[in-house]
Amino acid sequence: MKFFAGRMSALLFSLSSCDTMSEDQCKKANWLDIGRTEGSQGLSLSRVAEHNKACSKYGIKANSAEYKKGYQEANLQEATKDCAEPKSSIHSHGAGHWTAYPR
Repeated sequence: MKFFAGRMSALLFSLSSCDTMSEDQCKKANWLDIGRTEGSQGLSLSRVAEHNKACSKYGIKANSAEYKKGYQEANLQEATKDCAEPKSSIHSHGAGHWTAYPR
């Protein structure tokens, strides 16, 4: 019975420690790219703190400045893309009369 209880404790511990990154990922991290990817996916900017917590277990510190830069670039691209796609077309009928047609 002790063996079973020990196995269950180990299983529960492994399930409760859901790190956002592994040691290998932390070592090879390109924080600018990670920020861009997660920013474009709509993930929270606070996720960098979760990465920092995961990587600190391996003695690695997340580069928050690079992450935030990439995150902001991704959000700017998304905002620009939204503005560039016309939601309607506007046509002049002369004499200052305009009509908007949804696309």
